[in-house]
Amino acid sequence: MTTQIFVTEAGLEVPAIRIDQMREVDRVAIEEVGPNLYQMMENAGRNLALTVLDRLGDDWASTAIAVLAGTGGNGGGGICAARHLANRGADVTVVISDEERLNPVPEKQLAVHRGTQRQTDADRRAECPTTGTGGRCGRRLQPGRSTARHRSPDDRLDG
Repeated sequence: MTTQIFVTEAGLEVPAIRIDQMREVDRVAIEEVGPNLYQMMENAGRNLALTVLDRLGDDWASTAIAVLAGTGGNGGGGICAARHLANRGADVTVVISDEERLNPVPEKQLAVHRGTQRQTDADRRAECPTTGTGGRCGRRLQPGRSTARHRSPDDRLDG
């Protein structure tokens, strides 16, 4: 079997790993090295949010951002990233593939996200089932805004 190699912009060769190998990396990290799954997800979400801000540059505050989140750990990281972005005033909508099947840790991330007065696409559809526009029935989907303002990407998200 041939191992796929990815080359970074810096020229570093990184071998691809299978799903079962990645699960083992996660298991070792959680059970043997120290950070728990919540910490790993929080770090991933914060760093993803920083990457989004860096990639969008000065346009981040005027760009609508959609986070498409699955039911596993990566989805939880996306939900976490959405919270970090929304807390800085970004226009973010979270779309969850199957909320009923969310794993426990991503489900907790969603509860934290909602606890900070953030909505998901499903929340808006529940408020106005005919159009999915929340409190704005009859208008197009308008993602909620945060009252918090992000000064610049250099302020870091945990500051």
